[in-house]
Amino acid sequence: MIVAVVSGCTTETLDFDGNEAGAPSAEIGPNEDVTSVDATLGLDAMSLPQDGLDADRVLRPNRGDASRDITDAATDADSESPPLGQCRSEADCAHVGLHCLLADASPGVCVACVRNADCPDPTDPVLKICDLTLNRCVQCDVASDCKASEVCLADVTHTCIPSCANMQMCPPGASICDTARNVCLSCRNDGDCEVGQICDLVSGRCGECATYTDCHRKPYVNCDQTTSRCVECLRNSDCGRGVCVLGICIGSGVPTVGKGDE
Repeated sequence: MIVAVVSGCTTETLDFDGNEAGAPSAEIGPNEDVTSVDATLGLDAMSLPQDGLDADRVLRPNRGDASRDITDAATDADSESPPLGQCRSEADCAHVGLHCLLADASPGVCVACVRNADCPDPTDPVLKICDLTLNRCVQCDVASDCKASEVCLADVTHTCIPSCANMQMCPPGASICDTARNVCLSCRNDGDCEVGQICDLVSGRCGECATYTDCHRKPYVNCDQTTSRCVECLRNSDCGRGVCVLGICIGSGVPTVGKGDE
């Protein structure tokens, strides 16, 4: 039942089908204030959400929901990924093949390795040790990382080379015995190498470079002394805003100048 009141008119009671017999009705006299009427509506007569009763939302549908806004903002902030090269978890680095190094400061930084388990690589099984200073995979850090007949040149190259101590014979690929260090070398100067190669006097190995000054071709202007190769980068800082992945810059970088390119 609905009571209709028109100012200056008499009381009119509208009775619709479905009103139960005997149900009380409210009438308003011509001089009565409409606010004095005690009219009751059942909640089952209103259209409410089926997923849960939020009376405040139903009765005030246009109100702002500050709590929801705050929650949504927090969720958006949590879902934002850190800049390329930075990380809060391993997942932030996995998509570029790196690992998350979390130090005291947050966020951390994406690096090639943080433990030996990060190093096994089917394409280069020799580099199996994670050097925790370089955060790169190397061949050795200590003598025990090498074979019993080898020594570790951990100072610069982090490579295992044959030993000629105690009259040991040097292998064919490194037939020169450096008696001062008791190590077997492949070269003593550039003349012992193929044309275009450089002799690394520390490791006694021929390769593309021994120092960064041997690398002239952009963008490969850094010498990776662990592999004697010219690469684009050795660390993330060589890549501007990008990251260094296996000697290659991924993401935004800055132009790099090599010797002879100034």
